[in-house]
Amino acid sequence: LTSTTTAMSGTYTLTTSLNGCSSTATTEVIINPVPTIKTLTASETEVCSGTEITFTATTDDNGAGTATWTTDETTQTLTSSGLTASLKKNVTSKETIKVTLSYKSPDGCEATSKTITIVINPIPAAPTVSDRSYCVDAPSSALTATATGTLNWYGTSATDGNPLATAPIPSTTTAATTTYYVSQTQNECESERAAITVTVNDKLTPSIVIDDSDLCAGQSSTVSLGDQVFESITWSGNASTHFDGTTLDKPKFTAPTVTAQTTYTVNVSVVDENQCQGTGTASIVVFPLPTATLTASPNSICNLTSTTITATPSPTGGTGTWTNATKIDDVSATFSATEVTTETISYSYVSLDGCTI
Repeated sequence: LTSTTTAMSGTYTLTTSLNGCSSTATTEVIINPVPTIKTLTASETEVCSGTEITFTATTDDNGAGTATWTTDETTQTLTSSGLTASLKKNVTSKETIKVTLSYKSPDGCEATSKTITIVINPIPAAPTVSDRSYCVDAPSSALTATATGTLNWYGTSATDGNPLATAPIPSTTTAATTTYYVSQTQNECESERAAITVTVNDKLTPSIVIDDSDLCAGQSSTVSLGDQVFESITWSGNASTHFDGTTLDKPKFTAPTVTAQTTYTVNVSVVDENQCQGTGTASIVVFPLPTATLTASPNSICNLTSTTITATPSPTGGTGTWTNATKIDDVSATFSATEVTTETISYSYVSLDGCTI
């Protein structure tokens, strides 16, 4: 029989004749149907790396036969059971994989196989980002990231949240450190999230350190910011006119001559590596050098007699020291002659402010 169909099944009889004699033979012929794979589908035909794909088939005999699954994938095997199978693979580049289903009926008749093609796309790398640093109240701009796909901004959500297409603009109203997250999508596959740390630095409050803030005219003192480090330092105020430099880290202040107690203001403006700015202020008090006049009454005496010497210092109230005379108090002393000579009487004086002549 050729071009058989199931309708041709039945009993066939053969009769032969020779010389008037005949003979009959019968046989039963069964023609089994060829099965048909009706459908072959995949849960998804294009997936991301590591996603499991489920394949499902149907046949016209409801899967009564034997299914055989094969694939051109060489590194991963199909997991199958009857008319279902699954495949999962991690890839670093786009791959196209073919999965084929062969099927035989219980009678051993083989159906025309079916093949389905799937695409597995790699997970893209996280976007390239850079951290940012601002000063309080400084203007800020939208965050940026470099990617070859579509950026997904998640605000401050590290693991959840709904992505936005627009990058956030950090707030700089208060000093804080905030982390923002962004991913990218290529071929509907999403990368891990990259973290952008935004640091908002507080306003600078430099503290001025003065070695000695109370000086007498002519004395000097070093002005500095202690252990604080800044990118630039600028000194100002009326004290700065007596500095040996207004951009030095540690300028020296030399007290000018004054006739009365004078306060000098020290101002400093600083900028740090983040371009944040700040100012500080302090003061230096300069006291005048005291003066004194000496009078002797009398200023010419005979041998073996004495005279009283009086000092008139300005300002008063300090401590006087006499040389070659006997001290009575801080402003008077006596001198007794023991021989005929000219004697020099010396007087030193320390004011209440610690200034000396």
